[in-house]
Amino acid sequence: MPSRSIAVACALLASPSAFAQQPAAYEPPRTVDGRPDLQGVWGATFLTPMERPKDIKELVLTDEQARDLGAKWNQETPDLIDPDFFLQNISELASVKGTMRSSLLVKPEDGQMPFTEKGVKLAERASALEEFAFDNPEERPTYERCIAGQGQAPIRQIPAFIPNLIVQTPASIALITEDVGSLRIIHMDGRRPPPDVIRTYEGWSAGHWDGDTLVVV
Repeated sequence: MPSRSIAVACALLASPSAFAQQPAAYEPPRTVDGRPDLQGVWGATFLTPMERPKDIKELVLTDEQARDLGAKWNQETPDLIDPDFFLQNISELASVKGTMRSSLLVKPEDGQMPFTEKGVKLAERASALEEFAFDNPEERPTYERCIAGQGQAPIRQIPAFIPNLIVQTPASIALITEDVGSLRIIHMDGRRPPPDVIRTYEGWSAGHWDGDTLVVV
């Protein structure tokens, strides 16, 4: 274990004042049942998308790569878009522990959602409808008809500040997004999902704790 031996040796040579300056390990606030308290209003102001663009291989980018990519994405902004995009003027990528990221997804390694074949076809159809189907009201984009938004799974970031309110209990976690769409509930009590014939745009989310990590499926 050479790396551990080196770390211990360095620690032993450090002065007492150096030990006093070491930051304490972060301890999240806790709920009454001892879980990390996620409650509050959360938001993000960055360009980094959920999925990595297919022409980018690296998750972690240099500062120069991040600047170039941010400028490229901003240049691709359509002329007709929500005015909030220009008012908020978001131009930077997400920074995680001091490193700039090209996607929020870390796994799989390519940063792409691992859709099933059926999922891919549904996503392609939805994209096609949003770009080409303008004749019938049932074909208009779901965002335009206010029946789907950023709160549905998987939550995707867009270059605008959209607050998300989280309310947490031992039995469930509720996510309310200031955007079109309804309440999303993550069931933490092990209950079974409803029959397949009962479906909503929010879907059915079940969660559990893996230590201090919230796992949602």
